[in-house]
Amino acid sequence: PVSVLKENELAVLMKTVVDEMEFPEFIVKTIGPFSTEKVFDDYTEAEAYYLDLYFDRSHSISKW
Repeated sequence: PVSVLKENELAVLMKTVVDEMEFPEFIVKTIGPFSTEKVFDDYTEAEAYYLDLYFDRSHSISKW
């Protein structure tokens, strides 16, 4: 099963169990016409990437 942990207008942070041993994977999927997915084994790395996406976009928009 896939669970959504966090979501904003730029990306979604999800958790999924990939095998019978129940080792989770954390997926950050960007939203948009060219959506991408990046898979992490560690939640803290996935969350950091998710937050960086939002910060980078927010920062680049505020510069205009």
